[in-house]
Amino acid sequence: MNENHNESVMLRVSGMTCQDCVMHVKKAILSLDGVSEAKVDLKTGDANVVYEPDRVKPEDILALRIFRPPSHYRASIKER
Repeated sequence: MNENHNESVMLRVSGMTCQDCVMHVKKAILSLDGVSEAKVDLKTGDANVVYEPDRVKPEDILALRIFRPPSHYRASIKER
């Protein structure tokens, strides 16, 4: 039987100015199939994302529409 092995990645998210921003970013990240958890911190600009590496990769998160123009949010990998 194949066990699910979750991994996490810390993203740096810029462009967030309020809790509504945090909720929009969190909702977008959680919309990806294979992402089980997303903790987004407005103060630090960090997003800790737990995901299943067999189903989604950190690059897929960075490629989300919310992180591309014309959106003002940007994301990069802070640490794996």
